[in-house]
Amino acid sequence: MKKTLGRIIFFCLLAVMNLQGQEIWPGDINNNGEVNGVDLLYFGVAIDATGPARTNMGTEWEAKTIDNLWSNSFPSGLNYAYADCDGNGVIDDDDHEAIEDNFKEEHGTVFPDVFLEGTPNINPPLKIQGPLVANANSNLSLDISLGTAALPISDFYGINFKIHYNPNLIDSDEIEFNLIENAWIGYDDDFVTTLYVNDEVSGTLDVSITRITHTTVSGYGQIGKLDIVIEDNVVDFIQDTLVLEIDDIMMVSDNLVASPITETKHEIAIDSTVTTNEVSEQNINIYPNPVNNILSIQHNDLVIRKIECFDSLGKLRLLDTKTSNHSTNVDLSAFQSGVYFLKIYTLTGIVSRKVLVQQ
Repeated sequence: MKKTLGRIIFFCLLAVMNLQGQEIWPGDINNNGEVNGVDLLYFGVAIDATGPARTNMGTEWEAKTIDNLWSNSFPSGLNYAYADCDGNGVIDDDDHEAIEDNFKEEHGTVFPDVFLEGTPNINPPLKIQGPLVANANSNLSLDISLGTAALPISDFYGINFKIHYNPNLIDSDEIEFNLIENAWIGYDDDFVTTLYVNDEVSGTLDVSITRITHTTVSGYGQIGKLDIVIEDNVVDFIQDTLVLEIDDIMMVSDNLVASPITETKHEIAIDSTVTTNEVSEQNINIYPNPVNNILSIQHNDLVIRKIECFDSLGKLRLLDTKTSNHSTNVDLSAFQSGVYFLKIYTLTGIVSRKVLVQQ
């Protein structure tokens, strides 16, 4: 009897010690060591739950001791106390804000999230749809769709994914994702909540969407719009094709059961034969194109200040400041075969043209 009582006391003390040692970092709801969009999926499952408040309330990025565990747990066994980011005893919008405020913060050992990559034509895709060709300095609105008629989505509750882009080809300040009205996954604050975080340096847009109704939906089709602005100085950079790639997709049910979704990418050929600052293209004519030696640039009454030629790697290969009144010849005979880009500077603007050298 004494041994049994002793064991009970020992395990009770052990439980108390473990509880005292448990800490949360506000925003890292799934407790994997990093705050990211996946945490919003956990938030959507736990929203509106209540439990004991913490004595050390707040969402500052620091360890917060859990005073008491909640009665609810996620399917993994993780306690709902981790979703109470601000410690006020209610899972609400303030906890959503903590994810956004502490996004990408890390602590301790980071255990990367596991993403189930789908198989094309077997698992539903998440894809970008839009034009295949666009001019520089143009605004594009692209469709984002989830699932198809042949491969619909079942038991949708939330999704997290990344859209990668080249920040040299589009205006990083202007990229934006928004749910469309009447999106089949839900679209207003009564049904869903969202989190969009754009990393302008790496060219990554993190998108996280979760329902907050505790009920799933099924369907397929367009869910949102991706708005981008093509840069007007594309010719200076390595690529003239914009690749928008979707990966790190995690789509879950209301029990956080993940389903594989097929990753996709969308390519847009950027027509660098553009004119900036309202210089009329009709006043600039280049020939022959393709060329193997002398390229003639006819510019009529336009005064050309200089001509630059870049290779496909963005390296300046030629700078010509000696121009005539109506036409200028550029010697490309020493150039290897390939695609090159001209920038023609006039008194009223810049004209960019693509030239193919064939030796």
